[in-house]
Amino acid sequence: MAPIKTEEGKIVASPLERLKYLKLKLISLKATLSPNHPDIKRLEKEIKALEAQVGNVDNIQEKIKELNHLKTKFADLKSRLGPKHPDVIKLAKKIKALENEMSKTNSTKTNSTKESAFIEPDNPAYINLLTQISSIDVQIKSLEQRKDEIKKKIEEYQKKLENIPLVEKTYNLLLSDYENTRRKYNELMDKLMEAKIAQELEESQRGERFVIIDPPLVPQKPVKPKRLAITFIGFVLALGAGIACLAFMEYIDHSIKSSEEVQELINIPLYISIPYIETEEEKRRQKKKQLLFILCIGLIIILALILFHFFVMPLDIFWIKLQRKISRIFI
Repeated sequence: MAPIKTEEGKIVASPLERLKYLKLKLISLKATLSPNHPDIKRLEKEIKALEAQVGNVDNIQEKIKELNHLKTKFADLKSRLGPKHPDVIKLAKKIKALENEMSKTNSTKTNSTKESAFIEPDNPAYINLLTQISSIDVQIKSLEQRKDEIKKKIEEYQKKLENIPLVEKTYNLLLSDYENTRRKYNELMDKLMEAKIAQELEESQRGERFVIIDPPLVPQKPVKPKRLAITFIGFVLALGAGIACLAFMEYIDHSIKSSEEVQELINIPLYISIPYIETEEEKRRQKKKQLLFILCIGLIIILALILFHFFVMPLDIFWIKLQRKISRIFI
């Protein structure tokens, strides 16, 4: 019987190894071919012949190794080609067929299968995946611990936020007590300083007692500013400014206001002159102007009295002083 070369390049020559390899290959072909396919029939006949030669062999460990190898290859192909690639789908069927074949074993063989599942793998890709999985598990545990710590901190901050009004109230009470205590402390320090000064004066016998004979005199009237002079000067300046304004307006006014001015202007004697006749509307307008003028004068007087009351002298005091001066003049 000619030796067989496996997909990994390993040569299988002994009948026992050949039987194990053919059983695994049969499981792989059943996943992709129909049970009546010639290749499957040929493999089944060859397996029966080898079993008659070497007996029934339980290759559970080889199946586990093959399953691990197929799963590693499946993960690699799926990451590179995607889950819908034909090779990936074909490999998934092989894995499922091998798992179904392994599940058909009896319970005693299942126990031995579980024990043999802990055989240390020798595939570098599988070992790399196991390392990555364990690293990810460690990261997950670390993140979960970090999550628990953050939750605890959030709960602590929530409790602190709930206690802020109470803390603020207590702080305000403490601040008020602090201000009162500080004020009392300053008063006591001032008294202590005065007592020390008095004690030093008594000890050095340089202290003298001062007795106030006459109380300080309060001024009866202000020395300055001289409000009367300021008022008089303002009155004179206002009167002069008014007269100057009238003279200036009269000077620039070239209108004719009488018949004499007309006669002087044209040097012709006038026989008759018609005076200006006011209409009723003009009379009403003139009365309104007079009324507004009177109101303005009244408002100016009231404003002057208010300013005099607040900035110069209260009106009641001014009235009393005025009465006294008038009585002195006439008596």
